[in-house]
Amino acid sequence: MYDTPPSRKSALSIETKILTALHFYGHGTYQEGVGKNIFSGVSQASVSRSINEVTNALNSEEVKRRLIKFPQNINELQELRTRYLE
Repeated sequence: MYDTPPSRKSALSIETKILTALHFYGHGTYQEGVGKNIFSGVSQASVSRSINEVTNALNSEEVKRRLIKFPQNINELQELRTRYLE
């Protein structure tokens, strides 16, 4: 399991942590901007912890080995490009 067990009742759910990290990755903004989003209700400190936890989980050897694949040749790359553009 990659999720850190919650240490208190009001801890963020794994879904909120992942969505917070994805928002940060996708927008390339500073953590404070994500934390101040009035729709999320997540503090900057929680954003920072979420990004750290999700990034560490994505960088684990098991996740990299099982889920992250790169094209091995030009044909695979072209196939990915074609599927992406469909």
